Amino acid sequence: MMSAEAKTRGDPPDSSELAPTALHREIEEFLYREAWILDNDKLEQWLDLFSENVRYWAPVRRSLPRGRESFHDAYLTPHFDDNKAGLSLRVARSRTGLAHAEEGTRQRRFVTNILILEVEGDFVRVSSNFQVFKSRQDEQWFVGTREDRIRRKPGGGWSIEERMIVLDHGVIGSITTYI
Repeated sequence: MMSAEAKTRGDPPDSSELAPTALHREIEEFLYREAWILDNDKLEQWLDLFSENVRYWAPVRRSLPRGRESFHDAYLTPHFDDNKAGLSLRVARSRTGLAHAEEGTRQRRFVTNILILEVEGDFVRVSSNFQVFKSRQDEQWFVGTREDRIRRKPGGGWSIEERMIVLDHGVIGSITTYI
């Protein structure tokens, strides 16, 4: 579960106090590699980046002033709220040839403003901004911020334990891409 600080989106911590440059660079490389994996349609590899008990979700936003939003209100229905099994089913469906919205699409992801918010043992809480461009017969943009809880795996590497995706759109239709 994300901390109370994440709910209110207060001032960012000074990254230099939280994480050495080497850790920040490792996290950046991990997130950039994830974007490359998705851009190159390596969805099975993408699934391997998540822990078995991952929560991958996107809360619905309300029109409130910045800093007053709470994404953990029980009455808010998320755009989606998946675990590893749900993500695996979505990937499997996309490979059947029946997911017509995905066939022949071009996608590109941009991950920026990567900030380490908290380091606690093997866990790192990270904020990043994203843009996803998707083109098939029409073009779509998805823009927002993500907050990840990432765990250092025994023996090296990283695993995403939770990803909260906060879209900046006032109105959004179907989300048929991975962010």
